[in-house]
Amino acid sequence: MQPFIPQNLDPIALGILNVLTQHSESNYIILGEYFALKHYLDYRDTNYHDQKKEPAPRNFAQSCLDLHNSGDSKGPERRFRSLLDTDLVDIQSPIMALVRQIKSKKDRKIEVYYPELIADLRNWDPPDQFIQDKWAKTFWGVASSPDIPVEETEEEV
Repeated sequence: MQPFIPQNLDPIALGILNVLTQHSESNYIILGEYFALKHYLDYRDTNYHDQKKEPAPRNFAQSCLDLHNSGDSKGPERRFRSLLDTDLVDIQSPIMALVRQIKSKKDRKIEVYYPELIADLRNWDPPDQFIQDKWAKTFWGVASSPDIPVEETEEEV
């Protein structure tokens, strides 16, 4: 079966499809996320969406940091560190695992701001990894993920 453009396609979706065909990662983009975001944007100014509950803009690292700080486990930090080293083509599983973990916190509500998450993922693979650096700075307060500290020993003279 050959790929085809559906009839009566939303003009924004058509524009996205046309741009994506020029990029190698287009095979990995899920267009359904656009429709969920469009639905959200269409209804956020109506009575169907409570704007007071909309999370403040923040990057995904802040949500991961809140998750890390909400318990004694090192799991969230380990997952987050692994996420920073993941290529875009393999990122779905680690992102979903962290989001599930964030949403499972019953004692504390941790928000995920999806519009910024999607925007960050669109810029995930450039060689300078500026998104990963931004997230690392948010999570650890440094420019990139920290190395495991190495104990220095004093040499006797």
